[in-house]
Amino acid sequence: MHETERRSIPMVNPDIPQTYLPVYPDQEQVDMSLNHIRNLPPIVQRADVDNLTMSLGQAGYGQAFVIQGGDCAERFSDATRSHVRAKIGSLLQAAFIAHNLGNTPVVTIGRIAGQYSKPRSHVYEKHGDLTLPSYRGDAINSHVFTAQARTADPQRLVRAVESASTAYSYITDLEKSFFISSINALEWNTTGNQTKQYRDFASLVAEHNDIYSQRIYISHESLLPYFEQAMTDTAGYNRGAHMLWIGERTRYASSPQLVYAQQVHNPIGVKLGPQAQPKDIHRLIDTLNPEGTPGRLSFIPRMGAGHIRRVLPQLLRAGKEDGRPVAWIIDPMHGNTLEVAGRKTRFLTDILEEISEFFDICADEAVDPAGLHIEFSGENLTEVADSPQSPELEHMLDEALVDPRLNPRQLFDVAFATGQLLAKRR
Repeated sequence: MHETERRSIPMVNPDIPQTYLPVYPDQEQVDMSLNHIRNLPPIVQRADVDNLTMSLGQAGYGQAFVIQGGDCAERFSDATRSHVRAKIGSLLQAAFIAHNLGNTPVVTIGRIAGQYSKPRSHVYEKHGDLTLPSYRGDAINSHVFTAQARTADPQRLVRAVESASTAYSYITDLEKSFFISSINALEWNTTGNQTKQYRDFASLVAEHNDIYSQRIYISHESLLPYFEQAMTDTAGYNRGAHMLWIGERTRYASSPQLVYAQQVHNPIGVKLGPQAQPKDIHRLIDTLNPEGTPGRLSFIPRMGAGHIRRVLPQLLRAGKEDGRPVAWIIDPMHGNTLEVAGRKTRFLTDILEEISEFFDICADEAVDPAGLHIEFSGENLTEVADSPQSPELEHMLDEALVDPRLNPRQLFDVAFATGQLLAKRR
């Protein structure tokens, strides 16, 4: 894409909803931060972006399977060696299970090193008598509930790039140290090593002696187009991530997020909620992948276990009718969020059900299931309950920063279930 073809992204457009873009008190400070970001060194390389696009194309044709996951919302304070190692370790465990049970190559993409902004359904939060702007991710404001902390701060955009660069440097260090090699599988993340699930994983490692290394790509939601544009080089590559995705809330026609995504060579994912219609599939392909480049566009349905059978089949048919290649990657997390005792949670049973339904529907429609998009932590917390009958519901669940994440034990359950479904497909 030539430089002359790129369009600037307006900070404010009165013709589109601004619910999901922050309001800054000082535009001059925003401009200064963005100018600073433009002069920072790139985080990822163009060749790696192109390699991921090719791998996603293979996944769309059923020749590979994507495991994409990590935190719902990263914190700047998580850009440490120990946090990065735990999250990458859990991601590698899930990929190993899917690879060996499903007998298929796995493409490993982290929600890491850049997942610092989140759209929120409510502009404001109320605690007691105090109402303040919602927390929108560390790139925008702080989760601390004070007026100063919740004010959008453009300096946080610079910190977002710096933190992402630091986190990714730790990932590349892990790659160079051969941590990602399957020969080190039992060292990836030992948080859940007292569980049956970890013992099952260790048994699987013992059964498979073939040694291989899994490349780690990074991705985040492209919520702030002016920020992403500052990370984009003159050749049209976003150098802050290998892959970007657009959320269900911001995929509407002519959204600033879609306008930006049209301009870059990075592979793009689009979340699809239960309100998605076949015409949306055609529109999004026309907008984001008019030439039909394999791997350029992935659809990420996030319907919920109670809606996926009603909605997804017609979307898959629309994609087949269009004919241009897309990859279908299931997000079984976001459609299964509910509130228990005043706190957000999800049930593992619902997550597993939606994954199973996704594979069944893909089989019915003769579409290859291309991947799994999940939110998890490398730490031993309890934000997701195992089921509505789980004992933890009688006590206090850990409070999620934004949305609930699987813990390592639960991630094993998801990975084993996914691997078994892949095996049946073969």
